[in-house]
Amino acid sequence: MFAAILQAGSPDDPGGRDVESDVRRAVELIGASGDAVAADLVGLGLIKSHGKWDLVTGKAVGEQRQIRHARKLGIGVPVEEIELATDGRGEDFARLMASVREAVGI
Repeated sequence: MFAAILQAGSPDDPGGRDVESDVRRAVELIGASGDAVAADLVGLGLIKSHGKWDLVTGKAVGEQRQIRHARKLGIGVPVEEIELATDGRGEDFARLMASVREAVGI
């Protein structure tokens, strides 16, 4: 899911789409993980932090269907082991990452 957010644009149109208002905006974010469940958690946290898409904002990140299913299968690292590495891109980015951390429970 995180990969889907990052691939929302194309090489000719690198902006992502706001699914509710159909507004294009630059993504300018790279997500990388060796754990697909961790990537999903962070992607869901990112969506939730923007307050967009009722299917995500309407429940806790850990209660999303794919996350519950992954936990049931015993896959994915514990939330406590997820690390968000940031490069000091300023106060706005720091606030965004704090919001993602809060939504995910990191």
